[in-house]
Order: sequence, then C-alpha cells, then structure tokens
Amino acid sequence: MYAELGTVEVGFFSPDQEEKIAKGFEELKLAKEARREARISQSTNQLDETAEREQTQGSTNDLKKAQQ
Repeated sequence: MYAELGTVEVGFFSPDQEEKIAKGFEELKLAKEARREARISQSTNQLDETAEREQTQGSTNDLKKAQQ
C-alpha cells in the first residue's frame, strides 16, 4: 500500500483556493438537493392529477350507470 501511495501525485492549495473549492462543493450539493426536491414535487403533482382524473372518471361512470 505504501508503495502505491508513494507514486501518487499530491497537490496543495492555498487557503483561498481551498475555500473556493469547498464553496463550489457546497453549491453543487445545494443544487442537487434542489433538483431532487423538484423531482419529488413534480411526481407528487402528477400522482395527484392522476388520482383526480380517475376519481372524475369514476364519478362519470357512476352517473352513466345510474341514468341507465
């Protein structure tokens, strides 16, 4: 393991660069969370619309049966 680690190149960053990198990762994390929440919200809205449509169709079918 140490032989492998001995051949690995290492880079050092100034504190300012490290801060910018950390900020970039934080922004990426927030963007991913926002996309995830948007997908969940969109899925929930689609499920609600489907349930409402099915309920409306069921009511229409019940009304047609009652009229017959």
